[in-house]
Amino acid sequence: MPNETICQLVSLAPWTLAIIAFGGFIFQISVHKRKWDSDESRFRLTSALDAFAEAHKLLKDGNNDRITWISAARALKRGKNIAKDITEKVDKDVLEVQLDRYRIIFSQILGADDLKKGIEFFKGELLPEGPYSAFQSSAKEKDRYLPPPTLKVIWDFAQFPEGYDDPIHFKESFSNEEIDQGKNNVIWPALFEYLKFCRRS
Repeated sequence: MPNETICQLVSLAPWTLAIIAFGGFIFQISVHKRKWDSDESRFRLTSALDAFAEAHKLLKDGNNDRITWISAARALKRGKNIAKDITEKVDKDVLEVQLDRYRIIFSQILGADDLKKGIEFFKGELLPEGPYSAFQSSAKEKDRYLPPPTLKVIWDFAQFPEGYDDPIHFKESFSNEEIDQGKNNVIWPALFEYLKFCRRS
């Protein structure tokens, strides 16, 4: 550093040096807060995904045990509450990918497009397959029913929310040039034959 610059710094009024020091201090606080916020967001993401995974673990064996379903619904509800305060965009994007996956999973657990899952399942009746607790096999009929509020939590979780921000814009598709391009028809013959069929339809 040239001597002139050193002399200029030394000659600065004490209040100027204090302002510079204070500015540096504020900058350090903002950097620290940014890291804190980022770490908290990542922790919330991990915790929410753990809760969703726990709910899935409880129900993936196809059981219709009342207590197990209540525990799963609680895990989903708590996971969603934790996820509300995720702040980082990358964490929100990761969350949305996982939510899409779990929506399909829990929709299937509830019997979407499954004609084999009848009313007996939701009434907690003993079925030919699947694990059952001693409580379930000995409980009175109504004590085995899966509670509608529990089912509502899981059903709500499986729904795509209103105003869902779909990353796929369905107006954007293959251009005519891409469909007609010779090399595409050679490399992916069935795909581009299908796209030509769609274009004709």
